[in-house]
Amino acid sequence: MPLNYVEDWLECMAGRRDIQGAPRQNMAWDVNDVPIKLATYDKRFVDSTVGLIALGKGLTDKQTLLAIKIITKYKRQWSWLGMDPSYLQTDEIPLRLPQRAVDHTTSITRQGKTLYLRFPYNQNLINAMYNQRIESHDLWRYEKNKRSWMIDMTESNLRSLLNIECFSSMPWIMDEDLTHLFDTARLCLHEPQMMPIMDFVNGEMIFRDVPEQAMESFLNTRHGDVSMDALIALCHGISLGPGIKGLHTSEHPINSLLDKESWQRSHLSYLSVSDVHRVMYALPDADFTFLINNSHKSSNIKSNLVDAFIDLDNEKTYLEGYDLLPHLGGTILGSDPAFYDAKKNILVSYSLSAFGFDETINVADQFIGVLHMDMDIQWRPAS
Repeated sequence: MPLNYVEDWLECMAGRRDIQGAPRQNMAWDVNDVPIKLATYDKRFVDSTVGLIALGKGLTDKQTLLAIKIITKYKRQWSWLGMDPSYLQTDEIPLRLPQRAVDHTTSITRQGKTLYLRFPYNQNLINAMYNQRIESHDLWRYEKNKRSWMIDMTESNLRSLLNIECFSSMPWIMDEDLTHLFDTARLCLHEPQMMPIMDFVNGEMIFRDVPEQAMESFLNTRHGDVSMDALIALCHGISLGPGIKGLHTSEHPINSLLDKESWQRSHLSYLSVSDVHRVMYALPDADFTFLINNSHKSSNIKSNLVDAFIDLDNEKTYLEGYDLLPHLGGTILGSDPAFYDAKKNILVSYSLSAFGFDETINVADQFIGVLHMDMDIQWRPAS
């Protein structure tokens, strides 16, 4: 048989070998000169797999089974060429390259206050993890070198993980202490009265079920202003009660920071200049950093921003450009801890809808809040 191995059949289907099994030299073949007419979805698999084979990478166990399924699927076309791949459907599968092992580890380990999540490829879980890191106030990023997600072990992050459906359905391997931690977090998730909460009742701030460590950290960073303290509480994984959420009307743009889910359900994703004005008036003790996308062609954006907010008393800084490292956590250019006070600084990211905003950049852990602004949105007068 001219084609001996599974890899040979795949290469022939991709046009890299002729039906006698001879390689087509120097990769200079006509991509349309192939012996088998493949369905589009099969062609994508064959082309990508043959590309790996050319790099000397063997097939995984799942790729091998799928390859045989696709090869034998076209028996009728092969028969027209006087060929029969049926012999591939045996227990002794002929492979030219050693089968490539895949790490199927699904584990959660802990180092200090950081959780390390490692799992085999799962597109739904990967998408959910990237989506959630936009909302996280703490460390939440993928560490490529360790092939793991690094996540701060906070109440907020644990709740976020457990709210990801595909996360909860996976059989995670972890030690006894972590198992107990996640069991407790699940109990809190299903028994809301056990969740750490900060509320404002009869003119006083009250706390319920806040762990001692989180409470101590909050007290060391609080400001005394209810809205500012609410943002600090969120950074410590403490949820906000109805008394705090009711301090401002449902239309007030400060709710894009205090009550994100409610705000996003009924408002635009981006704020206007007047919206940001209202937030700045509501948070007189907060500092604001305006980040400008320097890929935009206009050279007047920075001066326009300065003019738009110059009359407000808040401390303001202006930066241009992104350090585009979304898969490494994303860092603001010039974000020197000595220059930014993470306990009182709010990021305002300027973006034009025509260019879009790369929301994969995680900057929340450097600020107590992040606002997305678009100066093209019609000015909405403050009420």
